Amino acid sequence: MEPSQSASPPDEWTQDPLIDAKMQFFLDSLTFAQDNPADIVLDDHGQIDAISISRLLADFTGENPIQSDILSYWLLVYRSFITPLQFLLALRKRFEMARLSEGRTAQVIRLRSLSVLRGWIDKYSDDFQPEQIDLGSYAEKWMQKLSADSTIVKSLPAAMLASIARARTPKNKSGLTAPFRYTPKALPPRADPFTLLDLDPLEIARQLSLVDFDLASRIRPKELLNCAWTKKDKDITSPNVLKRIQFTARASLFVHDSLLNAAENELSAIAEVWISVLQHLKSFSSLNCLTTILGGLRSLPRQRFEHVLSTLSTDHKAELAEMETLCSPDRYWVAGRHFIRQANPPCLPFFGIHLTDLTFLEDGQSRIFGPNLINFKKLQRVGQALKEFFQYTQMPYNFEEVPSIQRFLLGNEFFDSGA
Repeated sequence: MEPSQSASPPDEWTQDPLIDAKMQFFLDSLTFAQDNPADIVLDDHGQIDAISISRLLADFTGENPIQSDILSYWLLVYRSFITPLQFLLALRKRFEMARLSEGRTAQVIRLRSLSVLRGWIDKYSDDFQPEQIDLGSYAEKWMQKLSADSTIVKSLPAAMLASIARARTPKNKSGLTAPFRYTPKALPPRADPFTLLDLDPLEIARQLSLVDFDLASRIRPKELLNCAWTKKDKDITSPNVLKRIQFTARASLFVHDSLLNAAENELSAIAEVWISVLQHLKSFSSLNCLTTILGGLRSLPRQRFEHVLSTLSTDHKAELAEMETLCSPDRYWVAGRHFIRQANPPCLPFFGIHLTDLTFLEDGQSRIFGPNLINFKKLQRVGQALKEFFQYTQMPYNFEEVPSIQRFLLGNEFFDSGA
């Protein structure tokens, strides 16, 4: 038996100022019908071109749910289409409508509605930490109400409440730890105070990779939606994206200044340090840092750059040319993309590739497809791009942090301002 197409709102909704007329209009529009041709548009090959939010959520929670990768994309990009509160209340409405009916279909819908919520909480817990709207509080009240429902297995809302509690716990860092394996001992500076030439190039590469990974792992999906890092309020909507861009700029400037201002008797040694750093970064598959170092070299005035090259051995010149080919934007960064696909984690692609991909997808297609439909193919493509980015933020580098070296390379103010 199909669930009823109407349901009275929970009592607390009628007293909540956030459930205003606009929100109520959105909720009233959700019928979760799966047989209305106006809710879906197919292309010439029978693939989905556009779909309504109502139909999409119905497909996620119905007896024959849409493939799991689409749900994973939706959890990454849903903020492009609806707010987190709209999403949560829509899941609750789907659940409440199914409670008005009996039979296997209604039971499946209730369980899958909760399953979608559980996956959302576990994978994107930041959405449930207190912000302007305490989404975790809404989810908590819902589960507390379910705990008193005799038709619900008690262990289910209890498990959900535990997940919500974990999600609402503030997190300062990424929280990721490297898998258990040997951690190489850090190579300290050879003097105190120290200069660039007192540092081992291997340790420079390690520290840059550690900082870069930490910055990448702090980025949240919402920061990469709708080119948020380019908008006027980017400091609020994309702080971690901007911090990583700032990291690239600072590290590149350090390389530039070290070569531009080097004394003649130290220039060759400093150039060799950076060539060695590049080699180590390549061995770490740390392509964002590698591209950053190359950027610092290439930003030198032409005459100075040619003078730096003249100090390098033939082998070092060949290695530099190899690195430049690896990080070349030719054919849409084909060499770097291929290298990363073959690399074992941990690895970090050039961040600019991801930002360029997302900008192309955002500018090339509208998010909306008609008055009540969203662009399903754009949802898929943006979701795929975000999933590719976040897969590289799951396994951290297993090196010891040396804060003194990190601060030497990037400046105290970089860390004191929130890194």
